[in-house]
Amino acid sequence: STKAPYCVIFPDETVSTSELVALGRKINNLGANVLIVPTENLYTRVDVSADEMVSDIGWRVSELRKTTDSPIFLLAQKKVSAACLIAATKYFTIKGVIVASTGEYFVGKGYVEQSLTALRVPVLSLCTDDELTVIKGVFSKVPRKFVIFSTDLQSSGYADLLKNTKQSGKIWLAVSVFY
Repeated sequence: STKAPYCVIFPDETVSTSELVALGRKINNLGANVLIVPTENLYTRVDVSADEMVSDIGWRVSELRKTTDSPIFLLAQKKVSAACLIAATKYFTIKGVIVASTGEYFVGKGYVEQSLTALRVPVLSLCTDDELTVIKGVFSKVPRKFVIFSTDLQSSGYADLLKNTKQSGKIWLAVSVFY
C-alpha cells in the first residue's frame, strides 16, 4: 500500500538473501511496505567505517523518499544496526529504527553512544539478556521515551526473527506494536 510505512531491511555478512526475503515477508504481513537492501559488499566488509555506512544509508533513504511520503523505518542487526541508529540522527526522513543486537561496533571508545546524543526517533532495541547491559550503555545519552528494550531474543541478531516459535511470536508482537 502507498500509505503504509516503509521498512528498509539491511543485510550484513552473516545473513543470506533468502533470510532477508523471509524477514521482508514477515514485515509485509504486518502491513508495511518493504525495501531490502542488496547484500552488497559495503555492508559485508569487515573494515567498513561508520561514516561510509551512514552515508550509504542516508542516500538510500533519500532515494526512497523521492517515491513515497510514507514514514520510513529501518531494520538491521549488529554492526549495521549501529550505523542505522547514527543515520537516524542525521537524516530526518528516518522515522524509527528496529535494531537487533546493536552495540559499540566501531573504533573509538563509546563512539556509538556519543553519536546518539541527538537521537530523537523511536527505537525498538531487540537483544538477549546477556546483551542488555552493554546495549543500555549505547543508549545512555538518549531520552528514555525514545527507546523500548526487548530481551526476547535468545540468540544474537536476526536468528529468532526468522523462526516460527512462540518466542519469535513475542518478538514479532513487539515489532507490530512498535511501528
